[in-house]
Amino acid sequence: MADQGTLKALTITMTKHPSSFKLESPLREINDIVKANNSDAVALYEGPVRALCQLAPNNVNTMAGGAIAAHNLGFDGVIAKLVSDPKSVMLISLYALLLINLDTHDLNWSLFRLSNMSLLSYLFSNG
Repeated sequence: MADQGTLKALTITMTKHPSSFKLESPLREINDIVKANNSDAVALYEGPVRALCQLAPNNVNTMAGGAIAAHNLGFDGVIAKLVSDPKSVMLISLYALLLINLDTHDLNWSLFRLSNMSLLSYLFSNG
């Protein structure tokens, strides 16, 4: 899709239990509060993948891979959302929101629930 110019936006949301994160400051302190209070899910970060790579270097491999696969958007154009959820029973939950230009006049948002590797497979197999 990146090669064909049909991928117009990509947002990747990763949700994990607070104890599953290895974070740098200031995200570490926010996550510690979420963990201690057993609160509702909290978005720790939402923005370009590039900035998140420094704040959560152990937790962004799939997002970084998505930014590489979506090379027309890159690390500054792919949006990452990192969510800490004490009620999460899964180790990781990953969603990708793709804006695909189906033709020159029609833009369509598609939401996919993905495993770590299926995002990369999907992006690479679709150009």
